[in-house]
Amino acid sequence: AASDLAQDVTSSNQVLDLHIQKRVCQAFLKQLEDQSIDVQGNAVKCLAKIVCKFQEQQIGEVLAKLSQLVIDGKPEVRDIYATCLKGLLS
Repeated sequence: AASDLAQDVTSSNQVLDLHIQKRVCQAFLKQLEDQSIDVQGNAVKCLAKIVCKFQEQQIGEVLAKLSQLVIDGKPEVRDIYATCLKGLLS
C-alpha cells in the first residue's frame, strides 16, 4: 500500500493540498517507527520518491525524523536512513 501511495503521488501532476501532504507525511513517518525493518526500509524509499511534492514544513519534518533515526535508530538500518537523508539533501 505504501508503494502504491508513493506511485500515485509521484505520477500525479496536481499539487497536493497541505492537509493531504501532512497526512501522507505522517503516515510514512509512522512507518519509520515500525518494528519491521522491511516496513522501515520501504517507508524510507517511498519518502525519497515523494518528498519533492511536499512543502517546506513537511520536508523539515522528514529531515528531522531521519536525522533522529540516524543518531538514535537501530544500528542495522542506520545506513538506510543516512542514505535517504543524503539523497534528500542533495
